[in-house]
Amino acid sequence: MNDAKYIVIENEYSGPDIIVFPNYINHMDIVLQMNIDRKFVRSAGFVCFSPEESKFYCYGESKSIGVECDPELDNKLIKKLFRV
Repeated sequence: MNDAKYIVIENEYSGPDIIVFPNYINHMDIVLQMNIDRKFVRSAGFVCFSPEESKFYCYGESKSIGVECDPELDNKLIKKLFRV
């Protein structure tokens, strides 16, 4: 499986939310298409699934929007999203 990309945004009502999308789409394109104010982007990067460990891992950064992964928060949000 190819790694996917993600963005974590700060939602003023529910706290941080994660958006996962295919790796061929640019992080900035998601921000623009979803009309997300850049100041609400908290972190971004890549996510992969390790079948051997049955775990998701968030890593890296988005060069197009200039933010890095926050491994602790991002991994927590991925686990919540996929209910693992």
